[in-house]
Amino acid sequence: MGANLLLQIIVLFLQGYRKQVIKDGIFRIVELDSDKAPCSFGNTIFINPAKYDWETYNQILTHEKVHIKQGHTFDLMLAEIVLVFQWFNPFAWLYRKELESNLEFLTDDSVLYKHHIDLEDYQLSLLKVSVPNLSMNITTNYNQSLLKRRIVMMNSKRSNVHIMWKYLMIAPLLVLLVCGLNKPEAQAIDVEEAYTEITSELPAYGGQSRGLWSATIKGDKVNMECKSSDERQNKNYSYVLPGMGTFKLNEFTNLPKTAKSDFAVSREAGTAIFNGKFDENQGFGKYKFTVNDNYRSYIEFKNVRDMDEDDYFAFFILDIKKSYIQLLNDKGYRSLTKNQIVALYDHKVDEQFIDFWQSNGVANVTVDQLISLKKLKIDSAYMAEIRKAGYKEVTITQLIDFKSRNITPSYITGLRRAKTQPKTEESVAFAAVEEIPTATEILKSKSMNIDTSFVASLRDIGYADLSSQTVYNLKTRGITAAFIKSYMDIGMKNLTPNTLYSLKTQKLTADYIKAFYDIGLKDISLSSLYNYRTQGITAAYIKSFQDIGLKDIPYNTLYNYKTQKITAEQIKSFMDVGFKNLSQPDLYNLKTNNITPDQIKAFQKLGFQNITVKDMVACKTNDLTPAFIADMKKKGFNSTVLSKYMQLKTFNSNSATGANPKNW
Repeated sequence: MGANLLLQIIVLFLQGYRKQVIKDGIFRIVELDSDKAPCSFGNTIFINPAKYDWETYNQILTHEKVHIKQGHTFDLMLAEIVLVFQWFNPFAWLYRKELESNLEFLTDDSVLYKHHIDLEDYQLSLLKVSVPNLSMNITTNYNQSLLKRRIVMMNSKRSNVHIMWKYLMIAPLLVLLVCGLNKPEAQAIDVEEAYTEITSELPAYGGQSRGLWSATIKGDKVNMECKSSDERQNKNYSYVLPGMGTFKLNEFTNLPKTAKSDFAVSREAGTAIFNGKFDENQGFGKYKFTVNDNYRSYIEFKNVRDMDEDDYFAFFILDIKKSYIQLLNDKGYRSLTKNQIVALYDHKVDEQFIDFWQSNGVANVTVDQLISLKKLKIDSAYMAEIRKAGYKEVTITQLIDFKSRNITPSYITGLRRAKTQPKTEESVAFAAVEEIPTATEILKSKSMNIDTSFVASLRDIGYADLSSQTVYNLKTRGITAAFIKSYMDIGMKNLTPNTLYSLKTQKLTADYIKAFYDIGLKDISLSSLYNYRTQGITAAYIKSFQDIGLKDIPYNTLYNYKTQKITAEQIKSFMDVGFKNLSQPDLYNLKTNNITPDQIKAFQKLGFQNITVKDMVACKTNDLTPAFIADMKKKGFNSTVLSKYMQLKTFNSNSATGANPKNW
């Protein structure tokens, strides 16, 4: 096992440093020419770009970059090391398998939700890439046998639970525990899930039927708060303060001003006896509430259950009359809970309000919906505007959803699909029919902060029928109509959303691409442009070579020129002294040995017209200069063979007194 692990590491390092490499920030992209599935190790991505189209290629790179950023190579190496020492342990092999699975689940989740890759396109790219010819165990790769589980997980509800699988090896006992548990069934998400009904949260109303009171007189009203003398018994209510109510001044029998005394308030629900006094407009004291037996019998008859003294006191404070409960029953709302009755009354849901909704063709309006309609102030005018916007059969739930999210009729109108087909064949070929966005699309658009002007700008350039998710992805990535139009203006038509994502991510601007078109490279692929951009190769750089007659230079040669800082000006200077058709290795040798055109001309003036790059490198290595040759010629040594001068130079360097050219 250990030897196999070491062999895999060696092979990967050899591939990583012998093959063509493209640097993209911290990432190294090694271009393979074999039929291997893409994979990554460390910060290096191994891929054969010739096998995939542009969109698939970019999705693969995004996928592998996530593996690298999340340090999955470390996880796999750790698992492999465990196997080296625990190869006989079946749980070690199980851990290795589950770790690989969950690393892929984590990566898929990040690609889909952080990089906003379309779900169906991403799954299709997995099908294209997943092949039986797998990479090594220590690389993050596309595993065909795992593909089905990954697709199921992508279509399941997101959960952070599976993240903990990465840390199972901290406690081996957890591995045994997990093996003994049933695997939870993935719950599929309905991506077309319609609107979610907004139900009113009904707070638990009540009040203490005996305790302390404090009050303030304002005009003809008395604002009174009643609560238990024992703070531990005071209930915590989410909607109103316990026992907080407003009474009319004339409801009280008398209000003591000088000394403490009893005074009372009687309502249908019962009678509250207060004891205390008022000092000007402020008063305090004690109270006790007694339920009206007739009222209690009525409530029990109406089957309002679980009513205690405190609940009756809440009905007393709000002054909920028997006639109101009967009204609700008459309108079809029976078997009401105490909280529903209190909420309906407190929101002032009256007979006129109920009649309006029941008479507008809306069937089965629930108590929760009535409360939501009232709370959101949804009236006939709002409903009429929504219907005018195209929703003739609008439902209560849709109205509540729309209003709660501040969706106006004008917002809906702004999202309407284009009414006519694109006017020219150059427009994006999306079907455009007159229809209204679905409630799901409207709600998604609003939740994603998609404004109608942004949608309209896309529609105006031919993108008339994009889904809310696609529009959201475009907006969050800064892909505007102007951005798309810039590509259309240079002839790049029918760009798909995924291509637009790639152009934005790879920073391939329209101006950058147009510059290549302008120098005649109209058929250049996006993958080639991406490679050029990552290496800093511009159209101007390529044109400089075209201007000296060097056309159709292969990418690898251009890449080497760029990395070795070889310019067209340098090549032209060598061409001017007769060094034409120089190969890239020749240029590299000339540059690394600091051989200049002037040095070549100096040898040519001495009669060496056919001097080669190899000869120049040899002269440089042996420190043979034109000055030395000229000096030897003056001394009588005149030869047309350059190697003779090299021998003479070597002998002269080794001789203490120097060589006599006449002896040669």
